[in-house]
Amino acid sequence: MTLARPYRMAVVGLQHSHLGTLDPAKPSGLLGTFRALAGAGMVELVALCEPHDAARLDHEAGYLPGISTFGDVRECVAHTPIDLALIAGPAVDVARDVQVLAERGIHCFVEKSPARTAREWVPVVEASRRTGAHILVHYPWRHHPAIRLARDWFSAGQLGRPTAMHASMTTGQVGHEPSQRSPDGWWYRPETEGGGMLHWLGAHFVEVMCALFGDVAAVSATCAPVIGNLVAHPRMDDVSAVTLRFINGAIGTLHVGYLNGAGGENRDFLRAWGTHGDVWWPSLGSAITVARRDVDSGATIHETVTCDLPERPGTYGNRAWLAEIAEGFVTGIASGTRPEVGAEEALRVLQIIDAAYESSETRRTIDL
Repeated sequence: MTLARPYRMAVVGLQHSHLGTLDPAKPSGLLGTFRALAGAGMVELVALCEPHDAARLDHEAGYLPGISTFGDVRECVAHTPIDLALIAGPAVDVARDVQVLAERGIHCFVEKSPARTAREWVPVVEASRRTGAHILVHYPWRHHPAIRLARDWFSAGQLGRPTAMHASMTTGQVGHEPSQRSPDGWWYRPETEGGGMLHWLGAHFVEVMCALFGDVAAVSATCAPVIGNLVAHPRMDDVSAVTLRFINGAIGTLHVGYLNGAGGENRDFLRAWGTHGDVWWPSLGSAITVARRDVDSGATIHETVTCDLPERPGTYGNRAWLAEIAEGFVTGIASGTRPEVGAEEALRVLQIIDAAYESSETRRTIDL
């Protein structure tokens, strides 16, 4: 799509590990993605804002001479006309910053986590409804070509009625050893992140499970500090087992944990069943396997599809399908097409996670 003019863009928050750098010699992360969109004439980077790390702000600004820099998002919007923003940082900051922008009709590409709790995110939803600001929360897995295939198979009825789903995500332990995730990071503290493994990384799977099977009616969970190096707090889990009852009657189970004591291959997976077959997505990779019963012939069909995942160096994840999320966000503003994972979808993810923590603490099922 050809835009009438580039959208004026600010970056709010520069500490998040997914941001990468604007360095033209080796761009990376989300900054690299949006720098590429600037090179294509879709956006114009006009401002950088970082409230906690002045040195990082000066460092990244050095790659774009003349760009405006700020230490506060309110100061940024008061002095620089902007159309959209990339927001990333501690969850305690993100919801507040996005609300400031959305209240002014500024479109927001939000790196997770968007808030510590659902209650903190509700004002963003309300602001987006009032002003029409597009809000995209960067839970990308529903956009993966393998998940798009799975959704198509279920939507076309090839797998029958959805019945069950199981997903698992484990990653390196949090702790004080050199190879572990430091518990001092803001991703692992209740006052800045608002939750443990389920909140920080498990949210990706909560969102993609909803993308496949729809909305959730009830949640039960056990969330616990099994390894034990996180701050003692009811929401700071390093292992969680969650059961979801979907509105359509299907059951989902999710197991997440800061569990891996040694590195190795990606052992995450998702499997989903219907009355006529199932799909299996191992390692979150390019291959997805479907086994289904043809309702006309009764024959069993097994097929493994390897999705094409073209590289796009210098962008987040170095893959085209990930860069296309940002590109679609920008073109969607021009066409009026709202993001698939918008403010309300992110609110539902936060509500489900809040319910899981409440269920674990009260030892009862929480209806949504």
